[in-house]
Amino acid sequence: MVQFLEKNPSCKTVIAEETDRLYRNLRDCITLEDMDVEIHLPKEGQIIGKNAKLQAKLVHSFHVVMARNYIDNLREEVKKGMR
Repeated sequence: MVQFLEKNPSCKTVIAEETDRLYRNLRDCITLEDMDVEIHLPKEGQIIGKNAKLQAKLVHSFHVVMARNYIDNLREEVKKGMR
């Protein structure tokens, strides 16, 4: 997706079901923020972009941290299951 956005600079909107489906690590979040992309998260009722309200950005930041926890926990559970 990042490569597509880089090749198509006129595309400035990303729609993702939920935060944990959009980011696989914190770097992804920073990359999209640096690209000045507007992120629509319909299930969460959020639109995150440069003009988003501070409250929306704060809630999104919490969701990013929770998404990271979800991914890390999933990784641990998969490794445990494989052992």
